[in-house]
Amino acid sequence: MNRSYLIAGGIAAAATLWVASGVVFKSEKEIELSAIEQANLNKPEGLQRVQVMRSRAVPRIREIKIAGRTEASRQITMRSEIEGTVTEMVVPRGTIVKQGDPLVRFSIEDRKALLTKAEALLAKRKMEFSASENLSKKSFTSEVSLANAKAELESARADLRSAELELARTTMRAPFDGIFNRNHAEVGDYLRLGDEIADMVDLDPILVIGELAELAVGEVQAGTRASADLIDGRTVQGEVSFVSSIASPETRTFSVEISVPNPNGDYIDGMTATLRLPAQEVMAHSVPPAALTLDSSGAVGVKIVNSEGIVSFVEVSTSSASADSVWLVGLSPTVEIITVGQEFVIVGQKVDPVLIDTSLIGPVGGLPSTEIDQTKVAQREGPQQ
Repeated sequence: MNRSYLIAGGIAAAATLWVASGVVFKSEKEIELSAIEQANLNKPEGLQRVQVMRSRAVPRIREIKIAGRTEASRQITMRSEIEGTVTEMVVPRGTIVKQGDPLVRFSIEDRKALLTKAEALLAKRKMEFSASENLSKKSFTSEVSLANAKAELESARADLRSAELELARTTMRAPFDGIFNRNHAEVGDYLRLGDEIADMVDLDPILVIGELAELAVGEVQAGTRASADLIDGRTVQGEVSFVSSIASPETRTFSVEISVPNPNGDYIDGMTATLRLPAQEVMAHSVPPAALTLDSSGAVGVKIVNSEGIVSFVEVSTSSASADSVWLVGLSPTVEIITVGQEFVIVGQKVDPVLIDTSLIGPVGGLPSTEIDQTKVAQREGPQQ
């Protein structure tokens, strides 16, 4: 009899443990459910529950992004203005110079002697003209003789000026503030008139140049503020200094330039950049990037719900984007956008929308990164529409 009681007690205990284990496992399973699955446990029968955010459009300047590069605002190749032998390269290449600084010197040869001769001739012509002028006042010489003396004087002055310029050209000086970038001649080279000597570049301001598509050229105006992202991660600010009025025959694009102050030479010529050009003001919505989806044709857009909970797809265009939000153009002024669960529903389907707490919306209008990550996980684990 006692043995029968023991067996019965054991069976009862085992049954109790089995029931209790089911409760525990069920609780753990519920904890592991995604946000969408947990919400669906309490949804109205037959309706898919989705998370939506109510968004209102705000004015925003649309940005046009184009690829480009940095370029010196001025770049010239200096050429010899005289014939002669190079005797000195005053500064090494890569040196920052000021306007008027000496760069290259030529041999003077007989130019100093020619200057002395011209100075002496001018002094003589001055004396001759003075004498002719005094005689003319006393009517001892004709007006023709006085005119000839004056012409000789002016000719001597011109010869002196030419001699002075010829001597001055034996020293080549910087035409503007910039960098003595490269020399094409060396000490001992004999150069003829017009031969290349050196390159000068001006990097202040530095230009960031790109090519605008013909549909966008009318939206960018010279004089507006703009920015550019350099390949090394730096962002520069400047002013749109030029928008071409003539398209490139090959690409049908229009050149555009941003002028960026560069007093310390921080930015160099030839860096890859992305220009951010302000266009017209638009009404835009800020949404989490994960809210974007594709329709059957591959168009980018968002799924929204109306007051009756019916899903529809709206194709949009992007005004600008960051890691936490995307600014969209093409939506109604006020709209409820599905932010979680859009991949689980189809157009025309009636759903049970759950409005998110507006305190979750970040300073730029998008959800915090943690919310975006959760949204992506929920979409990745769910079925694809």
